Amino acid sequence: MNGRRSNVGLALIAIACLLFFAIPLICLAAFSVTSGDGLTIAAYSGIFSNPQFWSSTGLSLLLAALTTVLSLALMVPTVLWIHLRAPRYRGLVEGITLLVFAIPPITLVIGASGLLLGFAPAMLGTPLILVPFYIVLSFAFTYRALDTGVQSVSLRTLIDAAQSLGAGWFLTARRVTLPALRTSILGAAFLTITVVLGEYVLASLFLYQTLPVFMAEIGASQAQGSAALALLTVLATWLLLVVVSVITRRFGGNPAMAKG
Repeated sequence: MNGRRSNVGLALIAIACLLFFAIPLICLAAFSVTSGDGLTIAAYSGIFSNPQFWSSTGLSLLLAALTTVLSLALMVPTVLWIHLRAPRYRGLVEGITLLVFAIPPITLVIGASGLLLGFAPAMLGTPLILVPFYIVLSFAFTYRALDTGVQSVSLRTLIDAAQSLGAGWFLTARRVTLPALRTSILGAAFLTITVVLGEYVLASLFLYQTLPVFMAEIGASQAQGSAALALLTVLATWLLLVVVSVITRRFGGNPAMAKG
């Protein structure tokens, strides 16, 4: 009897969560296709025919790709070094990754702009200036995803076993370490991409039209267009999450899969 009550309670919670997310999306979809003359897809056709949509989407995807690659290239060795060589610095690194949330974006922009003006002034005239900021913004999410992945596997045991069989550091990283962390790396990449695709403040302060900036601009004059674009963004994010989930289940975190 208690088991049935527990199952009913879990089902009610699942239904409540589903309705919590589904109802706003349904209302958003209904608003985006409703006009005084009935149903219409003019909002969607207007978005896809707008060249600024494609340019802003392309810029956001480029920034997301660069940020993800550079962030992982920086954080994967850092997390491995902390767990394998310097565990006493773990608390310090966690604090550093959270420090960005205590700094106002305008302060971050002014301070970094002054620094880059003296060392790399050419970066101030290109959207690539946003990449370092996005890397810093994603640190908290990237670090925790990787940190959780490292703690979930016996990484030290796997590395010692590989090296006892004669594998060097490069071969151990390629055949053991990275395959064991594949799930957490994919999760960190997904979180980084969502941070970049949803960031508005820094892009607007630097006067670059990324996808969130374009969404805000179109929302000021076309409410239905903004609703349609918001719905498309949510669906695209969910699709990306499904792709990451499928890849994660397909490969898992088993190092033996790397042999395939």
